[in-house]
Amino acid sequence: MFATPCSEAVRASVFGEEYKDLVIELHRLHILDVTPKNTESWFISRCLKLLKEDKPRVKAVISFADTTQGHNGTIYQATNFYYIGKTSPATFYLDLDGRLRHPRQNGVNISKTKAKEMGWIPTKRQAKNRYLIFIANSKREKKQLIKNCKYDLLNSYWCKTCGKQIEKDMTHICKQQIQEE
Repeated sequence: MFATPCSEAVRASVFGEEYKDLVIELHRLHILDVTPKNTESWFISRCLKLLKEDKPRVKAVISFADTTQGHNGTIYQATNFYYIGKTSPATFYLDLDGRLRHPRQNGVNISKTKAKEMGWIPTKRQAKNRYLIFIANSKREKKQLIKNCKYDLLNSYWCKTCGKQIEKDMTHICKQQIQEE
């Protein structure tokens, strides 16, 4: 369920390069639709509590909602994650078995040439919504984590279309919204 993110830059984006080891990714989450109401939020909450006990050094969990799959991050919003923008669209690959492959495998970037040699087919993926939650031992520690976070979580807003951080009173004209009209 939890893993080290593929990109060191993702980890460093939260508290900076020096503290990237404090960040982990909620990597996979799948709950069957037949489960009772609130199962996902209960499960995430329980996993975060266990993570806090098992890895007390971890102070932040980052996760992504794959908009290509129709996920917008409702469950993260319901469990009090902070929305921190979007990733860039990316090219992934479909392998010979039809499985979707990330362009980085076991710490190695897969070039388009290498992917073609392996018979992998490039597939464009939409931007993912990015979410963040802190694992603190007290309200005081949480306030300090928010203060140390490189994202201005308390004073900024995010354009839900393009994912850019915008100031509270700033009028934002999103180029993607104009193109869609």
